[in-house]
Amino acid sequence: MSNFRELQEALAASVRFKVTHEDLDVEPRRLAIYQRLVFNNLFGLLSGGYKKLRRAMGDEAFRQLVRSFLESGVSKTPYFAEISGEFLEWFLAREAPKWQHELAEYERAGIVIDVDTMDWPTAEEMESRPQGVHFSPAIALFSFEYAIYEADDGLAPPKQPTYILLYRNPHNKLRYKLLNAASFSLMALLLQEQDLNSALATLALTMSTDISHIQSPALSLLAALQREGAVVSFPNISAL
Repeated sequence: MSNFRELQEALAASVRFKVTHEDLDVEPRRLAIYQRLVFNNLFGLLSGGYKKLRRAMGDEAFRQLVRSFLESGVSKTPYFAEISGEFLEWFLAREAPKWQHELAEYERAGIVIDVDTMDWPTAEEMESRPQGVHFSPAIALFSFEYAIYEADDGLAPPKQPTYILLYRNPHNKLRYKLLNAASFSLMALLLQEQDLNSALATLALTMSTDISHIQSPALSLLAALQREGAVVSFPNISAL
């Protein structure tokens, strides 16, 4: 080969696609070792990040999925932590049952939250928004058609969407909480950085009810989320 870069590209193609280039002077036995090492490392990485997807699909189907991803050659990142994100993008563009796509999205969000390094809000930051609800800095809200948190075969969606709040608590543990439609709407408004008064007013208007009817359940929900570590602080009832 004319240069080292071409040699690297040929070796990478051989490892990914199992194609032996004529100009690549590598013993087949050694090339097979490289192929196994690369695949096993990738399979181990994605199996660790997408445990529920692997279990729901079955080992062999998931192994073939990882092999297809490797052979596609779409992964470009040099960082291991970002490979699972590239895998998700590739998988979502691939035809698959919707429950598998949703489960993959859910697990990828868990990976992102688990490695997030953002600090919890300071006292000064909380004082600057006295009517604000302050959440864990690593948090995500989802609405899914399937009950993906159960990681079953997902053949039939439930009658209602599945609403999930995924977060990391102060002890750096990944947790989730199932929500109903009203609490999901409230969380969506609050995560848009609406203050609690505004969020409750918007929700009451949407539900065609008086704000007094939803204030107590909303505060109970926030209190529960604070105990569980998803919420850092929120205004007390006397401040509303």
